[in-house]
Order: sequence, then structure tokens, then C-alpha cells
Amino acid sequence: MLAVRGAPVVAEPADRMFASLPVVFRSRDETDDLARLLGVLGAFFFTGTAEDGDEPHGLERYLEEIPALFSPIDTREEFLHWLAAWLSFTPHALFPPESLRRIIGGIVPVYGLRGTRDYLVRLLKLCFGDEVAQIEVDDRPSVGFTIGQSTLGVDTRLAVSRPFCFKVIIEHHAAQTDPMASDEAQALQHRLRAVIDFAKPAHTTYELEWRAHPRGTRRRGHPPVSSGGAS
Repeated sequence: MLAVRGAPVVAEPADRMFASLPVVFRSRDETDDLARLLGVLGAFFFTGTAEDGDEPHGLERYLEEIPALFSPIDTREEFLHWLAAWLSFTPHALFPPESLRRIIGGIVPVYGLRGTRDYLVRLLKLCFGDEVAQIEVDDRPSVGFTIGQSTLGVDTRLAVSRPFCFKVIIEHHAAQTDPMASDEAQALQHRLRAVIDFAKPAHTTYELEWRAHPRGTRRRGHPPVSSGGAS
């Protein structure tokens, strides 16, 4: 701080740099050349002197803005995809900025569940919770038909056993009569598969199933999905 007639004022960048020099340099600046040089450097390193916005901010201003770059809410749109890649969310290019901000803000805690069914469910809800009505993952093993133990269409199928296979069930909103009838729906399915491929263990396979009925109801032959187990 410098005092002028008893009133404290904030020192200009050049004054701050000049005052930091040893006295031997300050006392020899009779032509003010050194002060002018420090004025140029001060505008570069500190906030700058331009008021019309035509000149860039000083480095000090950019350093103050660095924390905001790592905030998914405050960061600039062009920085979002770098931030998503830095967090290892590789399908980031398939999502609009506002969805990407939500995903970046919530994905780190979900990573602690990686390799489990709950991880896949929570990640899909984080990515698509505002686009579909319900998301379920059925990871129960599919076994052959056993008389007296199996219920056809519920816990078994007339097919060869498929180990390490699970089913992702997407319930779309009741207003959508045919979920796969438009380009938008095809794009949604493409993004769903991209996120599932990103999240699932490499040795597993899956089926993607659509259900066209309102939230809160269940089609016959499709019991509730169990809450535990690895995906």
C-alpha cells in the first residue's frame, strides 16, 4: 500500500515491482527508463491497464481463474471435454454441454463401485436420468430349463447358457409410442451402448431391451430385478 496525503491507495503494478527492487537500482533510475520497463512487465504479469477490453488480462488474472476451470459448473464450454477426458469418461463427445456438466460433477464417487451392477446402474442414471423413465440391470445367470425349478420366460430360456451376460432394461416415457422409430431414438440407443461398453467389465456381454409402458407398472413375465450382484 502507498499513502498519498494520508489516504491509503493500492500500488500500481509498476510501483509494486519497482518497490521490490534493491535500493541501488531504484536510486539510479534518473531517466525513469526502468520504471517504464517495469510498467510493461507489470501489465503482462498483473491485471493490465486496458479498460476497453481490447488487451488481454495479465497472468495474475488468469491464475485467479484457474480454479474455475476445474469446476464442472463454472468452467468454459470449450474446456468441458478436456475435463471429461481427464476424468476418464471417454464417451464425452456424445453428450451436450449441460449433460456433460452433470456427469463430470457426479462421476468420481461412482467410480468407487466399478465392476459392480450398482456402478452400471448409477452411471446410466447419471448420464440418462433425464431422458428415460427407468433404468434396470438384470445380472441374474441364465440357466437351462430345469423341471420343477424353472419358470419359462422369467428365470430361464430355451437356449444355450450364456455366462457373463447381463441385460440392460430401458423404460422410456409413456408419451413415446415407438422408442426406435426416430433418428433421435437411434442416437439415444447409440449413446446408451457407448456408456455401457465404457462401463462394463471387458469379459462380459449384454442385451439392451426397451419397454414401452408407464413408470410404476410392470409387464407380465418381467419380475423386479434383484438389487445385488456384480455386472
